[in-house]
Amino acid sequence: MLTYQSVDVPCEVPTFCIDPQSDPSLRRGDETHWIKLNHQHTFSEQDAIEFAFPDELYNRDPEACATRAILCPVNKAVDALNDTIIQRMNGKEYTHTAFERFLQNDQQAGHHDEEFLAAQEESPKPPHKLQLKPGVVCLVLRNMSRRYELYNNEKVIYKGPRGEGMIEVKKVNGGASPWQTFVLPRINFTIQPRNVRGLKFNRCQYPVKPAYAETVHKSQGQTLEKIVIEIRHHFFQHGHLYTALTRVRYGCDMLLLTSPERICDGPPICRNIVYRKLLE
Repeated sequence: MLTYQSVDVPCEVPTFCIDPQSDPSLRRGDETHWIKLNHQHTFSEQDAIEFAFPDELYNRDPEACATRAILCPVNKAVDALNDTIIQRMNGKEYTHTAFERFLQNDQQAGHHDEEFLAAQEESPKPPHKLQLKPGVVCLVLRNMSRRYELYNNEKVIYKGPRGEGMIEVKKVNGGASPWQTFVLPRINFTIQPRNVRGLKFNRCQYPVKPAYAETVHKSQGQTLEKIVIEIRHHFFQHGHLYTALTRVRYGCDMLLLTSPERICDGPPICRNIVYRKLLE
């Protein structure tokens, strides 16, 4: 249930994005970067998804979905929300399984089996099992072709598997370009999991990931029609909150997905990271 009514006013750049101590009442010990966000908010993932993609928009208009997003500080939240939306979508689900192999002369080669490698992930690289349905909006994870203008971080619509070891995708709002549909092969990604020291291996997988939810970092430079900002997890880099808050033009097009413990005398609170030396 939404706890604030939306107001059709411009989405102003808040001064607290520059001055994290703008509200002394929120200082709790050394937590001087907690700020109030006076925007409409919800505790419900279902409400958040409905706000960003109303009336099951993901089943009706993939191109409209590409102009909306749920922005998260961490990849764990991104993956969980994307999985939830894809499970709600109509259509047949295709599972594209990657192939993993150790790099040549890797000293770890004899210590880990295939099942262990399959469980390792390094965002934003694709997972071992990439589960997609026709119509899913995806991000391209590599510069695929300068000639055909298919670049890293571009949004495409997954059409389905094509032939042996290929998938078909369609550009979102390709404009006047004569190249709208592409067939993509699997390519090699070097995976270096943070939790296993010294481990490095190749994963051969399609260079796309679902993009209904994405990290704030990936959203930089985009102007979107509707956003949900997931603040149940902490922002951890300078300027991330500022980036998230300025992806839309109007405050009514923004919803905060928060949790009860983030509520402080009405509006939810969020931690804002500012590296002061960059502002001096």
